[in-house]
Amino acid sequence: MQESDVDIVTFDEGEEFVCELASGLTVPIRGTDEQIDEMRALLHEGRFVSSEMTVGIAKDVISANAVDDAVHLPPGEIILAPRFSRRAKRRTLKGSTVSYEEDRDDDNGRRTAEGENMYEGTKQVLVVRVTDSDGRVHSDNAKTISNKIFGTYGDVANAKSQFSACSYGKFQLTNEYDDKIPEAAPGVIEVDIPIPLKGNDRRAVRSAAIRAARSKLGFQLPGPFHHVMFVLEGCYQECGWAAYAYVNSWLSVYQGDNYKYVGVQLHELGHNLNLSYQLARGGLAWYNENSYDTVVWNSNHQSFWSGKIIGIADYKNNPNRLPVVVKLESGGPNDLFVGFNRAKGINRHSADARDEVTVVLTGNDGLGYSQSYLEAKLSQGKSHLVQDWRGLGVELTINVNEINTRADPAYADILVVFGDTMRPTEEPTEKPSAKPSARPTGEPTKTPSASPTVGRVIGPTCGDSVCDKDEHATNCPSDCLQRQIQTTFDFNLGSRGVMFTVEAKRSLVISSFAINSNSRGDGYVKVYTRKGGYTDHIQDSGEWVLIYDKPEVTHARRGHPTYLGDLAEGVMVSEGKPQSFYISSTRGLVYKSGRKEGSPYTIDESLVIYEGIGINGEFSGETFSPRVFGGIIWYNVVDSTLAPTSLPTLSPVVSFETCGNSVCGVNEDSESCPGDCVDKELETTFNFSLGSDGVMFALKALRDISISSLVINAMSRGQGSVKVYIRNGNYSGHEQSNNGWVLIYDNPTLTHDRRGRRTELGNFDNAIYIEGDTTKSFFVTSSNGLVYQEGKKEGEAYASDESLVIYEGIGTTGEFSGTTFSPRVFGGIIRYDAN
Repeated sequence: MQESDVDIVTFDEGEEFVCELASGLTVPIRGTDEQIDEMRALLHEGRFVSSEMTVGIAKDVISANAVDDAVHLPPGEIILAPRFSRRAKRRTLKGSTVSYEEDRDDDNGRRTAEGENMYEGTKQVLVVRVTDSDGRVHSDNAKTISNKIFGTYGDVANAKSQFSACSYGKFQLTNEYDDKIPEAAPGVIEVDIPIPLKGNDRRAVRSAAIRAARSKLGFQLPGPFHHVMFVLEGCYQECGWAAYAYVNSWLSVYQGDNYKYVGVQLHELGHNLNLSYQLARGGLAWYNENSYDTVVWNSNHQSFWSGKIIGIADYKNNPNRLPVVVKLESGGPNDLFVGFNRAKGINRHSADARDEVTVVLTGNDGLGYSQSYLEAKLSQGKSHLVQDWRGLGVELTINVNEINTRADPAYADILVVFGDTMRPTEEPTEKPSAKPSARPTGEPTKTPSASPTVGRVIGPTCGDSVCDKDEHATNCPSDCLQRQIQTTFDFNLGSRGVMFTVEAKRSLVISSFAINSNSRGDGYVKVYTRKGGYTDHIQDSGEWVLIYDKPEVTHARRGHPTYLGDLAEGVMVSEGKPQSFYISSTRGLVYKSGRKEGSPYTIDESLVIYEGIGINGEFSGETFSPRVFGGIIWYNVVDSTLAPTSLPTLSPVVSFETCGNSVCGVNEDSESCPGDCVDKELETTFNFSLGSDGVMFALKALRDISISSLVINAMSRGQGSVKVYIRNGNYSGHEQSNNGWVLIYDNPTLTHDRRGRRTELGNFDNAIYIEGDTTKSFFVTSSNGLVYQEGKKEGEAYASDESLVIYEGIGTTGEFSGTTFSPRVFGGIIRYDAN
């Protein structure tokens, strides 16, 4: 197999506006670019609801000329008007104008009565297998099509089974009808159209298929059916689509084998159900204001909301009836929805924001078709700030106090605050209030206390993953050792280094950093610190202390953490005191522009990170302000009653490990802390643009590890043969010979998933032990082919974590033979245990 550009199956991501006639046929709506853009904007804002609105032109013009089988809108501003019901009126062509007549057929009554229950109940689905005038018809017969969509003859994964599973039984598809239908197989009819697929666009083919179905059934579509799916042999004109569907409607069309792919089936029927793109990320398909599983919070009535939420995967495992979605009511159509993206069960293959809190913005009050946007992905301790909430000039903050994946069900504990209730004052008072209340009052105070608690609003409890006021590393190490606070790994700017200040709200010791580097590969990193601020010392190196100096740090790519490891000695920061840091890298650092230098960017219960500056040289060169340090700080909370001078030197290597923080620390391993060190995953990417028979790459263990399995990115689905070879050291010079390579995995009948999805190899017979600071090479081949991305430079680091580095490699067309292609990035996951 030669390496080739991968033909990526895509969905039709645009919208075509059509006018539906009483017959069920459609004609396209034509207008100026401005009119079409305005209609598209109204659609995604949720103000234009497909199948429920009429479109007119300003000046009370409600008709348009029909020319060349299309409705042409005259110039003018678009105006919308609601219809009497979801399909209370039909549009029909009469001569040269479009007029509207009331539709009183049974279909209208059924859909009107259905109302908001379109997402629940049993839905009748009809599939239409189409044969064109040249005899072109999908090679799958009616029984096979019925099996692939309804599971009629034993298929276990199909549209019917997966809609039922993903809705927990609330949404059921059926091919059992009240009326007698001339079926070729259960739920499938076969029709002939009088035109060929070749030489006709999709509208002509669709119209012919609708007419043929109407003739065979003896009534207009959709008739008694909630959804009608047309299956075509292929497409030969205007074919940039795998399938398409009408929004808030009944019709979908599939070309080739795309009808049988469950992902395509659910995607297109989802559009029928009035869902737009990205809705699934925030679980918005479950949004229901009248159900216990949704909380609607309005800042006009409360200044904060605090509580636990669960993921959609635990929808049926919810004895305490915790919410799945928190809707933050904006006062307008565009609201925020907060969810917990628990990566298990039906959501276990989630590729993004795994086990994190998501903040999604969408329009139409979350009740209908509207483009949604993933605004934030929040791990434990992170927060998301929304400026000018409800147009009142006041900020809204969403804080993630805790994410507990060990609980059953797993939950995220969040706090939503409107205004400055939880923000620190510029200069804290000398001591806290004399007698804080035992629990929060019904109405928060107008000003913050000296040491606001951004975490839980309950008393101190050791073991709750929050280092409370009376806890520290000595009396509660599980909560107060190896704490971490993250700013952001988003970026739009970069320079040589970044300078910023932190302030300790508790006495603590900073033990380590992770940075956001500008490029992959080895580079020189330095970290300086000084007590107090940096403003008057930007160009004065004599006022700084060098605390980290490593010339060969392996940098990850932008947007991914580059772990520096533990500092030789922790940096003590006393309660209420500022400490400044300057971090530089020869690879450069990337970061976000801020709002105001010196203003707080990230806060937890012990530490504040302020916005700082970018700097082009080491205490020299141009500076840029304001800039946000992009990365993570690890710290340990200490007993503030000890005088700083009498504090022992807390060695991060010895004392700063916390089992249960998802990071396998230096003194942790698979036996002492299996929760952090067993079944670790390091993923490169499942994006792809190229493919061949195999891929060869090297990796380096930063500590002793045992690799238990790989996950690959296959070029095509189905059974195929997969082999995995390994060798000590780098593969360079050994690409064309199997000498020195050891075959560790050989499965001739592995079931491959489709491109872009995980193909699991399962565990190796024997885990591959790799000693720390050692390189080992892998060669993976598949008879179904592998897909991957083009890299930047062979041998450069592409992905890394605290234990492992994966380097860019090569693609191959044969097993130790054929052509090689460089650089290429292994697409997949390495699973390992840290020893």
